[in-house]
Amino acid sequence: MKFTRIAIVAALALVSGRAYAFHAGGVAQCEGCHTMHNSTTAGAGTASTVMGNNPTIGQASAYLLQGQDPSSTCLICHGRAGVSSYHVYEPSLQTATTATFTATMVNFTPGGDFAWQANTGFGTRNQRRFGHSVIAAAYPGMVADTRAAAPAGDVAGVYNGANFSCVSCHDPHSKARFDATGAPVTGLPIAESGSYPIGGALPAGTAMGAYRLLAGVGYQPKSSATQPAFTVSPPVAVAPSSYNSSELNTFNATTRAGQVVVAYGSGMSEWCATCHPGMHNNTNTSGQIFKHPAGNTATMSATVAANYNTYLKSGDLTGSNAYDAIVPFEQHAADRASLEAEAVGITGTPSITAVAGTSGVMCLSCHRAHASPYEFALRWADKEFIIEAGEYYGVEAGARGEWRSSAIIQAAHQNRPATAYSTFQKSLCNKCHAKD
Repeated sequence: MKFTRIAIVAALALVSGRAYAFHAGGVAQCEGCHTMHNSTTAGAGTASTVMGNNPTIGQASAYLLQGQDPSSTCLICHGRAGVSSYHVYEPSLQTATTATFTATMVNFTPGGDFAWQANTGFGTRNQRRFGHSVIAAAYPGMVADTRAAAPAGDVAGVYNGANFSCVSCHDPHSKARFDATGAPVTGLPIAESGSYPIGGALPAGTAMGAYRLLAGVGYQPKSSATQPAFTVSPPVAVAPSSYNSSELNTFNATTRAGQVVVAYGSGMSEWCATCHPGMHNNTNTSGQIFKHPAGNTATMSATVAANYNTYLKSGDLTGSNAYDAIVPFEQHAADRASLEAEAVGITGTPSITAVAGTSGVMCLSCHRAHASPYEFALRWADKEFIIEAGEYYGVEAGARGEWRSSAIIQAAHQNRPATAYSTFQKSLCNKCHAKD
């Protein structure tokens, strides 16, 4: 089995060398996720498995996975400690056990850290969940949602939460492919990731993959036979390659430079609606909207677009094109090239402007895709104030009913300094609505 071990190490080395080299926009090296025999290796006189977290030597997991289940397999690479572009689960966050949560976030990826969903330090609050309840048997706390009823808007009675995993949303063998403009194509090999700028042309006769390997039309994981199959294409978006960055020393509250900007094109809410159809009913009755509009048809009014472009902080509408990556929106752009130019890291300045009748709210305008330290994976504080008396409003600041530390609340806002906002900063719902 020496060959297997070498191949796996080589595959992981590719991951650390280039943010998307291992997956490369489509199916990765087979041996990076699967094992034929789960063979043994000698170590300190004790036999152990070659790779992964399957405890049984000589017997592979279902689907010949390296880990005990799909998510445990993904977290072999994506759940390691420390800062990395591809880390989505920080073990040190999950192990906190105190009622007052004081651990410090280390990763700042746009999707958030799954450890918030798993954290035992949240105590009974864990019943409410802070993100998608991904199940990974090899990781304590990564368990099914234990609420008796499905959350509002979920496919109650259809989706089996006991089978929910990373591959419920991401297709590890992704066959979805697109041309350089983002239009779906067939019959071409995938040569580039669909997550990052490709710089114009693709190599002749090739295609690029889906953004973040998100599921394409017809996808339904074998491990969850009750999951609804996707009927829409993956959302169009472009991320900078250096997307995991703290903005503590870079964010400029006036010029908006120094933030990580993912340029969202279209289709995110329609894609999420596969499993959350109840959250996408925009019915108007006597002028009352009972669900927050989101999606390709939920465009900004002139007032909302003006609020977004000028809102810097509570009480301050003096900005100009004041894009905020914590409150992103879709541009409903058909031109992928424009999205590539707008996807910038902390060394750049956003060029995105909210346009009335074109720009619009999507699910990720308010929620993290993975998890956050706020209930329902919200992007900003679920209290009246984010900042009070010039400080992030944490438990040690005397916040009423707060149990998270100020450092965690700051980290949830990409680690931006408190001076990036008003002395008394209210909810970032005001980025669009300016009611503060």
